[in-house]
Amino acid sequence: MRVVFSAILTLCSGSLAVAQLHYAAAGPVVNNFLNSRSDKYEPISVTWNMQGKIQADLNDGINYLLEEQPLQAEASFTIVLEQDATLWQAFYYRAVARKLMRRYHEALADLRSASKLNNKLYEARIEEARCYLALSSFQQSESAANAAIQIDKLRPAAYYVLGCVKEAEKNLPAAIRNYQRCLEVDKAYHDARISLAILELLANKRESVALGEFATVLASDSLNRDALMMRSILVFDKNKEQSLRDLNRLIRVSPTYVIGSYLRGVLLTIMGEYDRAFIDFQKVIKSTTTDDNNFEGQQSWIDKKIDIQNVGAYTLTRVYGLSDDDAAKFKQAYCLIMTGAFDESIRRIDQTSNPNQEPLAIYLKAVASEHRGNHVRAFDLYNEAIYRDKTIADAYKKRGIYRQELKEWDRSIEDFTTVLKLMPDSYVMYKIRGISYYYNKELEKAVADFSAYLKRDSTDIQTISYRGVAYRDLNQRLPMYMDFANARVNDFNQKDMMHLVDSVLLKGDTALAVSALTSFVKHRPWFTEAYAKKLKIHARQNNWPAIEQGLPEALDHKDAEVRKEDLSYLLTLKGILADRSNTPDEALNAFKEAIKVDKANANAYVERGKMLVRTNKTSQAADDFRKAASLGSTEARKLLDALGVKD
Repeated sequence: MRVVFSAILTLCSGSLAVAQLHYAAAGPVVNNFLNSRSDKYEPISVTWNMQGKIQADLNDGINYLLEEQPLQAEASFTIVLEQDATLWQAFYYRAVARKLMRRYHEALADLRSASKLNNKLYEARIEEARCYLALSSFQQSESAANAAIQIDKLRPAAYYVLGCVKEAEKNLPAAIRNYQRCLEVDKAYHDARISLAILELLANKRESVALGEFATVLASDSLNRDALMMRSILVFDKNKEQSLRDLNRLIRVSPTYVIGSYLRGVLLTIMGEYDRAFIDFQKVIKSTTTDDNNFEGQQSWIDKKIDIQNVGAYTLTRVYGLSDDDAAKFKQAYCLIMTGAFDESIRRIDQTSNPNQEPLAIYLKAVASEHRGNHVRAFDLYNEAIYRDKTIADAYKKRGIYRQELKEWDRSIEDFTTVLKLMPDSYVMYKIRGISYYYNKELEKAVADFSAYLKRDSTDIQTISYRGVAYRDLNQRLPMYMDFANARVNDFNQKDMMHLVDSVLLKGDTALAVSALTSFVKHRPWFTEAYAKKLKIHARQNNWPAIEQGLPEALDHKDAEVRKEDLSYLLTLKGILADRSNTPDEALNAFKEAIKVDKANANAYVERGKMLVRTNKTSQAADDFRKAASLGSTEARKLLDALGVKD
């Protein structure tokens, strides 16, 4: 969907003449084609001679794939493999499902299992190559494709994937050679021909050659969506009738492919067929609705897309209650905004019967003025639109943004508060209003707003950093450090951070302490002291699964200047875990290393002594307990008493 939004912005930006629209659209359409290549897969034949239940589940999984429901497909194939782990077909198709969900490493594991069960499975090698290509592991992708060629030199898919790899590596001559080799094996491999056309178009600007390739594809497959789309773009300004025919055919066979509807709307607008264009644009808006909560307030392409979406929705609520003549002109104005003809759009609006009082007229002109860069005029028009209709939430939002630019913090807060009253689900307003609260020195309210937004989108790094700055100004240092760590802001005082964690622990809030330490090590994996403290908390809670999960990372990322006490403690935990998993040699080595790092680590002696007791090495255990007792361990003294040995 992101490609669609990008196309809409590019074509609506007004920065390109209509004659250049096909070049503006070519990029997103090409990206859509390129991105979809990893979603394709090679079908395999299945001999239906397995047990009835297995056969039914396998068939369900394949049908789910055909219906583009990979999650359900994965579940069905997993059920099959639980019943029979030797079915390479189930491993293969489950890999396809996982690949479609972008879980490439899991898919690769399944493909390896399928290949072990059937080492001549050409399709598994192709899917491996596609997974590695999606992961940008080009060398491994190429190796997998070459392995497929060794299995069968007369099938085209491997050559095509090799072409994709070389194209990704920007080795265009090698990419072309592989695409041509693919076509030598199979002239009807349309993706290879389309890829060749794209290279001719984007690398060499040879439109005539690209058009010839698309014509060849369409001569064989008249409903090929990619060829229809790309040819319609190439002839967009040179042969509008041909472009329109291609778009009409494309939309008939792919009615949900909204770039086609968008481009047809643009073309129909240029040809003056506004009613038909308006219908196409409304289909685009409804099909690609972007949540207002994606609004950024930065005049980004997504902001502009949301603007056009909102003004389109408002147009629909007003236009059918107006006179036929006014309704027609407003539809024309909206279509012209969609094509970036902002000045002409404003002229059409001014030709309506009441352009200075009708809220739709004023709102449309505000959006057109904003998108053409006349922000002073847009601000005045948003003001007027609100005066005429106090329910236009988008107008309040835009006026609030302008008031932020003018540093009118109080008034921007009023606007954003009104948006929240009109649209309670527009939680992005908390983020934007929080900025106004911050600059208005209402820091507690800023933190509250940023927190309200983060409850809905906890991964927004920008908002986390905003809240961290507000905490800093409030001198709330621990939440500040946590936010800065989560936002990867390098503003740390490690000594102060650990002091604050100790203060929290003294109050008994271990959950907050663990959360803070987790934030610290996530951003600074070499912060060994924080790892050690976190694992000590888990040890006091007897939470060994958490220790088992966190200890390897702590040891792998230990600070070059790590304190000996912290490193020795981590090694002691390693020994305890090894002892718990019944690997005594590994445990003894870990305890030995812990003691070598810090000879004053009483706990290491105690834990090693306990292990030695269980292996009937009482004398050695007593030595360890004596050493620990001399270091002040009360537990060691009790253990010595239990052994009947004097300290």
